[in-house]
Amino acid sequence: MKQTLQELKRHYRRWNIQSETDDAAVFNEFKNRILHNLESFLRPLFNLNRSYDKKFAYLFGCSIAKDWYAENRRQEFLNSYAFVTIQETGNIVELATALHCLFAAIKEDGEDWVIKNLTESILESVEFCPGAGLKLVVRKKSVTFYPAGAKLLDKAVVDDVLKWLDGYPKVAESFQKALALHLGGDSNSRRNLLDNLRFSLEQLLKMILKNEKSLENQKEILTGWLHEHGLQQQIINMYVALLFGPYAIYQNEAVKHAAKFGADEIEFIIYQTGTFMRLLLQLEQKDDK
Repeated sequence: MKQTLQELKRHYRRWNIQSETDDAAVFNEFKNRILHNLESFLRPLFNLNRSYDKKFAYLFGCSIAKDWYAENRRQEFLNSYAFVTIQETGNIVELATALHCLFAAIKEDGEDWVIKNLTESILESVEFCPGAGLKLVVRKKSVTFYPAGAKLLDKAVVDDVLKWLDGYPKVAESFQKALALHLGGDSNSRRNLLDNLRFSLEQLLKMILKNEKSLENQKEILTGWLHEHGLQQQIINMYVALLFGPYAIYQNEAVKHAAKFGADEIEFIIYQTGTFMRLLLQLEQKDDK
């Protein structure tokens, strides 16, 4: 089956078959792929443990039908709350919400291999329909759904950083809040967005450098730490100059005048924050090894 799927991917590339996020036909194709994968993987699991479906119904807020399972005992999963709800979703937001509830229902009692296989089944569907508008960020047993198609969710600057922040939950939480606020598109929340970015970077520096200094007071210690980790002096100079110069100044000005800054500038600062954190995390991973 895997070889057949790879051949189909090559066919898509050969004919330049791409999906558009506003195409209803593409959404249905994407949803159907997910349903096929879920049916083959979750049917035996749900048949053995119906508590998963009951938890899904509670989380999603499904209307509980009398004697639901007694009436549908012959085709349990195909008539489950989870399958029927996902089947009836009408857009990518509803689908992402249903999948989020499905993961939450299974994660509480499910073993790691269940979450892993479920994640892989959805990732396979996403890979075939990259324009469907859904993206997954996987961190251990935690799976977060994001709208796809935004430059913001670039693999190296955002996805990898989120994965590497597993050991820094407070930092990860603030960085994720900033991403969510940006994706929400509300200009009134830009002040909070920038605060979360600053806090995430500041907290990461405190934890890596093992002190409680504010962002502005880390320059000397960070310069020495970067030097100890073998970076060329030109890279150290560039990193320190950008972080404690334009970046810190922008953040301080933004606190006073956040409404004046546009969405493109905010996105640039998100990328810049992710880049600063990525290098710190890469260097510290070498220490761990």
